[in-house]
Amino acid sequence: MTLSARRILVVLVFAASACGPENAAESPAQWVGTINTEGDVTAVMNESGSVWGGTATLLEEASIGVDTGDDPYMLGRVRSVAASSDRIYVVDGQVPALRVYDWSGRYLRDLGREGEGPGEFRYPTGVGVDGAGRVWLHDQISTRIVVFAPSGEVVATLNLGGMHIRGNDVIARVEDEAGTIMVKRYRLVLPGER
Repeated sequence: MTLSARRILVVLVFAASACGPENAAESPAQWVGTINTEGDVTAVMNESGSVWGGTATLLEEASIGVDTGDDPYMLGRVRSVAASSDRIYVVDGQVPALRVYDWSGRYLRDLGREGEGPGEFRYPTGVGVDGAGRVWLHDQISTRIVVFAPSGEVVATLNLGGMHIRGNDVIARVEDEAGTIMVKRYRLVLPGER
């Protein structure tokens, strides 16, 4: 991390610590904490208390997985999980399957199936959902990505002949279904980034 990036991080930490409840009586008068940097890692310890005036709590809203019961709920080797505004997608490598659940945890269906054809996969390892609701499934052994529409139909199968990842950049040899070979550069955009 460069010196200017560290300075920006420190400024952001101080700015974030200043944000809190509108009622000044609910928040600490002054931020108290420590900032330690070792190598490229900066750790910030907040010792002045919660900016919300209390303790945050995680509330369970859904639970998927059982020891015994129906197959879609008996998860074996979960490799990846993703969510859209109304669905939860789980890659279970033991089956292998891309399982779809609603936000209450109710099983809806599987997308694709094991195999070599369009919409099929051999070793699913990762799943993501883009802004349009399309579901992207990475098949490691077949070195390709299968893209599903929000409704579940196969939109595309992208063959990755070789892939290089550097930071948030992915450089890949891509072959579409017509056999056209291209080299494409992608940028990984994490939630909240543009």
